[in-house]
Formats: sequence, C-alpha cells, structure tokens
Amino acid sequence: MINVNNVSEAFAVHGTPSGGAAAHGEIIPAHSVMELASVALSEVRQTALEETMEGIGLSLGSRLKDQKSIEAEERSQHRQQFLVKLIAQISKTADTLLPRSIPLDLDISLLANKLRQGELSAGQQILLLATLLADSKTNPLRRRSLSQLLEPLLENDGWEVELFGLLELGTKESTELGAVKQLFAQSIYHSGMSVAEWFTQVSRWPQRQQRIRVLMRAMAFDLACQPPPKHGERLASTLYQLRRLLMFLGLEDHCSRMGNACGVAGDVILSEVLAVVGQPWLFSNWLQPRIEALVGLDMGARRSFIRRFYELFKLMPVDCFNDPEQQTQILEVLLEV
Repeated sequence: MINVNNVSEAFAVHGTPSGGAAAHGEIIPAHSVMELASVALSEVRQTALEETMEGIGLSLGSRLKDQKSIEAEERSQHRQQFLVKLIAQISKTADTLLPRSIPLDLDISLLANKLRQGELSAGQQILLLATLLADSKTNPLRRRSLSQLLEPLLENDGWEVELFGLLELGTKESTELGAVKQLFAQSIYHSGMSVAEWFTQVSRWPQRQQRIRVLMRAMAFDLACQPPPKHGERLASTLYQLRRLLMFLGLEDHCSRMGNACGVAGDVILSEVLAVVGQPWLFSNWLQPRIEALVGLDMGARRSFIRRFYELFKLMPVDCFNDPEQQTQILEVLLEV
C-alpha cells in the first residue's frame, strides 16, 4: 500500500509531472520548479510595486495640485480683500476717476458686457470692480459675481502699475506706463541691470516724481499681498529695488541743489553725473569740455562747479558705481581738471 503523504513528498522533492513532460516520460527537477516559481513571484512583486508607486505618485500629485489650488485661492481672496480695503480708504479720489455712465448698482450681466467692450483701461476696470465690491458688503451673491469678474484682471502682469498709475496720473497719462511696468517686473525678477543703467532709465521718465511714486506703491502693494511662504523671497527683491529708488531720489535732490547753486538745471547735472558714471574709465580731456559747455570759460565758475561736482561724487553711495575703485578714479580726475 502506497502512503499518500509519501507520494506528495515525492512530488514535492522530485517535481510534479506536467502534461507534456508526462507524455515524454520526463521529470522536471525540483530546483527548476523553484526557479520558475521565484521568477513568477518576482514579476508579481515588481508589478505590484510599480502599481503601488504609481498610485502613490498619483495620490501625491493630486494632493499637491489640491494644495496649490487652495494656496492660489487663498492668495486671490487675500489680494482682493486688500485691494477693496485700499479703494475704500481712497474712495473720494476713486470716485472722480470712475466712468459716469456706469452706476454702482448696474446689473452684473450688463456690467460684464460693458467691460468686454474695451472702452475702459485695465486700471479703470480694476478700480471700478473694487469700488463696486466695497459698495456691496450686504449682498454676498453680487460680491461673488464681482469677484469673478475681477480675478482675471488681477492675474495680468503689471496690473498694480495700471491701477496706481491711474490713481496718481489720471486717465490720460496712465496709459503710457510701459517703462514703469518694466522696472516693476525687475523688482519681482532680479535683473542684471547696473545701478547706472537703472538710474539712466528712470531719469528719462516724463513726470518722473509721479511715476516713481507709482512704482513704489505698486511694489509695496505686491509685497503686502504675498503669502507667508513667498513673503521673505519677495521682500528681498523688493527692498533691493526700493533701495535703488531711494538712492536715485537722493541723487536727484543733490543734483537739484547743485544746479540751483551753479545756475544749471538739476536734470542737466543729473544727466552729467550719469554720463560720468557710465564711462568705463574717466579721462580729464573727455570731462573738461563738457564742464566748459555747462558753465563757460570763466575760471571762477569752473572752479565752483568742479568743487561742487567733486563733493557730489564723494557723497554718492558706493553702490552707485561699478565698484569702489571707479569712485576713487572719478574723484582723482576731478582733482586734475
């Protein structure tokens, strides 16, 4: 009598005959069966691992996407709240810039059609919608509709310049703010422009003082609207550009004072200062004719101008120059002239 357990053990040790193997009287060695089983198990494990990793990746991607969506929505809400609060504070100024043809209680669909017609600038549209939002505190549905109209406008680059340009310059001049937008973009994304180049660009602006105020207000507003994770990064670049603005304003003031003392327009002095700083290496035979063209050939007037010019370059911050050596070299040439 054959023991069933012994048969099972025999098959386990010597291999189980397959249909094909049995037909030919072959027996598969046990180690071959184990290898096949090991390979099959490895493939199953690999497939399971890949499916698991894929699932984890999709899950993480979905969560990150959801998190980014939440952060974007929170930033959007914070930005709109800050904007509405600002407009409410300057409501008297804002009212004078709003189109008379659009009443504050205009139906949302009619308002959307008005905006699509393109008769209002981006700054005017933002100002109008923010004013309407401030005026609709007791109507949540209207506020939501107004918010949906406003948000796409706030996604456009440089809208802050459009808005503050409108508030500072009025409706006509606020359309010519391309140069201000360019420097505003550089306040967000660091550029390789030197201080001298930056000063030269600003010095060419018409209504310079007002445009500088527009730029400063736009940068301050943008910084205030940043969420905490990005606030530090944006703060560094904003402060860097604000420091340049303050240096320029200080230089402009010094040039104006020197111009009053020498009988030369302050902007002319500023232009000469920037021309000198723009020289890779200053030579006295380049500078002397320029000074004579400004003050004439009178020796007393020339000495007075050169002395004040020297003091001006001595007072200028080192950051206004390409390097400290340039400032030293300019001062040496002024002593030679």
